[in-house]
Amino acid sequence: MDALGADDLKLYPFLQRYPSSTVLFKYELEQVINKDLKFVALSITVVLIYMWVHMRSLFLSVSAMLIILVSFPVAQFIYRGIFRITLFTQLNMIVIFIVIGMEAANIFIFYDAWR
Repeated sequence: MDALGADDLKLYPFLQRYPSSTVLFKYELEQVINKDLKFVALSITVVLIYMWVHMRSLFLSVSAMLIILVSFPVAQFIYRGIFRITLFTQLNMIVIFIVIGMEAANIFIFYDAWR
């Protein structure tokens, strides 16, 4: 089936054409990623502040958050470097929020057990 031209649109006025190109796709993808990075930064900041309030120590809170953030490149190295998995789905992006929440909970448990 050929692409719709101007003559075809006169015959079928209910059809709409939408521009599509790799340039537009990359632009839209970049906009979505930038928006999502704001949510990641916000969640890291909120968790860091909550850790600081709970543990009453900025040093422990920042250290705990750095440990959480360093786990991502290590996991990515294992995922791609050792297991050679190249598939990267939307679920991989959500893992950032899941890991921050789970590891923050583990840090609270360790901190409360230590006190």
